Amino acid sequence: MEPEQETGTDRLSDLPDDLIRRIMSFLHARQAVRTCVLSRRWRDLWRSLNRINADFCDFNGETDTWEGDQARFRKFVNNLLLLRDPVPVVDKFWLRSYLPLGANAEEASADANLWIGHALQLQASVVEVDQDIQTWNALELGGHAVFASQYLTRLVLSAVSFAEGFFKQLETGCPNLEHLYLYDSIIHVDNISSQTLKDLIIDSSEFSYDYDTSISTPNVTSLTLIDPAGHVPLLMDMESLASASVYLQFDVANLDTAININQWLMGLSAVRYLALDFPVGVIEIEDNMQWCPEFNNLVNLTLGRWCLDSKLYALTVFLQNSPKLEKLTLEIDEGDIQKIKGELKETSFTCDNLKIVEVTWLEEDLQEVMCLEDDPLVNRVKKLFLDSGMTSLQINITHLVYSLSYESEVFREDHKRPRIRP
Repeated sequence: MEPEQETGTDRLSDLPDDLIRRIMSFLHARQAVRTCVLSRRWRDLWRSLNRINADFCDFNGETDTWEGDQARFRKFVNNLLLLRDPVPVVDKFWLRSYLPLGANAEEASADANLWIGHALQLQASVVEVDQDIQTWNALELGGHAVFASQYLTRLVLSAVSFAEGFFKQLETGCPNLEHLYLYDSIIHVDNISSQTLKDLIIDSSEFSYDYDTSISTPNVTSLTLIDPAGHVPLLMDMESLASASVYLQFDVANLDTAININQWLMGLSAVRYLALDFPVGVIEIEDNMQWCPEFNNLVNLTLGRWCLDSKLYALTVFLQNSPKLEKLTLEIDEGDIQKIKGELKETSFTCDNLKIVEVTWLEEDLQEVMCLEDDPLVNRVKKLFLDSGMTSLQINITHLVYSLSYESEVFREDHKRPRIRP
């Protein structure tokens, strides 16, 4: 019988170098560098990793001040990039930093530009910049024309201030960029345009009042726009769009004016999957059908309370213009309903493919939930379809309860955001 193996056998070191590098690539950069002390074999493995994950949190609290922590972080990243083997390409560069109140945003921006530029020189296909910003100043990127790479396909940026010319530089300098995600940023541009983008997300970002910003992306197939503030952008040239989720915050104080819904819907009219929610009173709907274009491709639609006036006018017009619709979801919570003056002359609609209607009601009072089957608004929705002869339609009513606790408020926020996906 073979003797038993010693319990202290180092099986990890028996793996080939390529597999070890693959495992190490999921570590933060500082953790990966520290593996150099394990043995002579591990001394230089970190130099050829195909992922760079530089995280300021690994240095947070090492000194008595944020400036001291930042100095160590800056020195580490600079040395990491300088000492890395320049031959292996980088698949992903991920940068996470922190700017407290009073921090030098210009210095942080210069560092970020330098590091991103170096990553792009190493042919990084994915660049993600995750900023925890506690100051009014955001990062400014692109000042040194760093965004020029034929290899970049995915770009994720948060807490960045975009100046005029950035997106044009991005369009010309990154001809293969397909995925662009912007979070918590400030946008000072006339136009966000691209011929290559296929997936665009803009979340919790502010559009400057000084610009009439438009989004022109003819090859985008998926668009997500959540909680824009300031001067809400105009959607244009989106003939390839298949899936769109547009959610405007319920705190309308940050919106500059009521939205012309006709301009928005024209940009979304080619979609197959649409989730659309506005605060009541933020949109302008005239008492005619011209505000709603034809959605000839639409098969799955999610709408919020804004479309439910006392006569279900807006909902009816949507149904009249969506002949291929297969599933309708109405997300309803507490609050007022849209008030539209006038009468809708034609109330009939034809939705031969519509089989399922889901009414989701979010309510904080359990007693109220027990009475929702007899709620006047729910009954009006049921009557709308019964009066149109759709007696075989499946209407599902889902009751969701939340309390006023912090956790439940987070759940409510997540619930209210559009969830339609192709």
